[in-house]
Amino acid sequence: MDNKKIAVVSLLVLALAGCTSTPVRLTQTSAEDLAEYDYKKLPEMTTGAASFALFFLIPIKAGSCEVRARNEMLKRSGADDIINPSLSSSYVWTPAGAIHRVKITATPIIINKKKKRS
Repeated sequence: MDNKKIAVVSLLVLALAGCTSTPVRLTQTSAEDLAEYDYKKLPEMTTGAASFALFFLIPIKAGSCEVRARNEMLKRSGADDIINPSLSSSYVWTPAGAIHRVKITATPIIINKKKKRS
């Protein structure tokens, strides 16, 4: 193979390989856990976070938008966790790159204590 074919095949393999990531878990408390605890629901709120792809190639804070939005919600509300999360995202295209915005709407909860078993 000549150099041109090697370059084309290499680019094709890279394009098809893509990127991998781990699943993001927005809430740390399962329904079974909630049944065992007393908790207080706070008013539903919405927070967001953004990332930027400089020149559509260089990601800046791209992998943690959901986690940053969740942590901001917990920080603002003073809650321990969230329930009923709803995630939405949008993109804005600029000449310098793409902006990715993530919004999370959820109900923050404060976990009080473990329920007594009867």
